[in-house]
Amino acid sequence: MTEDDKKSSAYLISCKVIENDQNESSLMDLPVSLRKYKSEYVYCFEILYNYASNPSPDYEMSLLIPNVLRKFLEAFLGFYDPSTPEWSKKLSHISQDAQFQKVLNKIADEGSHLQDLERALSRPPYDSHIHDDIKKFMDQFRAIQPIHYNSLVKAATQKS
Repeated sequence: MTEDDKKSSAYLISCKVIENDQNESSLMDLPVSLRKYKSEYVYCFEILYNYASNPSPDYEMSLLIPNVLRKFLEAFLGFYDPSTPEWSKKLSHISQDAQFQKVLNKIADEGSHLQDLERALSRPPYDSHIHDDIKKFMDQFRAIQPIHYNSLVKAATQKS
């Protein structure tokens, strides 16, 4: 295989409905997140990993992290313990600290839903310490699931 063969192009077909129920399609470069990863799971891990590793992440990312955390937890816990239906009842596979399990549940559950107007218009109660909580989550995940954690780090940090 030549060097040029390794530099292949990848594209995404974007389809949308425009005026009068007409469809419009366009060809665009495949986003890096889709090109780099075979799964959204590794992509979510990379976001959490980079966020936890950043000494001063931006506030906008802090608002998105609860959704990313929930997606990651649902995927990992769903495969790790498929016999228990609710992901929030499986947090012991991530942390042995019952109080911290409640913190993770609150961030991932409440942070990924704006169920009422009051919550939608107010700052989340966890936003001042979410960075520390995500760092603690990553530390505990690494301690409890070291082989899987290290494999995810390798997959998330390798050059595409």
